[in-house]
Amino acid sequence: MTDKFIVFGNPIAQSKSPQIHTMFAEQTGQDISYARQHAEVESFKSDLDQLFSDPQAKGCNVTAPFKEQAAEWADELSSGAKLAGAVNTIIRQPNGKFLGDTTDGPGR
Repeated sequence: MTDKFIVFGNPIAQSKSPQIHTMFAEQTGQDISYARQHAEVESFKSDLDQLFSDPQAKGCNVTAPFKEQAAEWADELSSGAKLAGAVNTIIRQPNGKFLGDTTDGPGR
């Protein structure tokens, strides 16, 4: 089954994430789809709800201006995300909860 990933932003057309992650997945034999999604501040949390209503949705990346909202939406935060008060990655956990993390500080 294809794992589904999205990068949310506003603007988002400039994001190279879909190409980068798709190439990496091909090189490592992973079956994924990775798309861009333009979002609005007023509907961002609903967009997350809609994405993750699909059981194949495994995670997403978040760009400005949604990082603080993503931190509020996530069930759990990594220590870095707690410190930053912001999230740029949401990952569906095996227990069904959503972990918010940030890679902005360490540049992972």
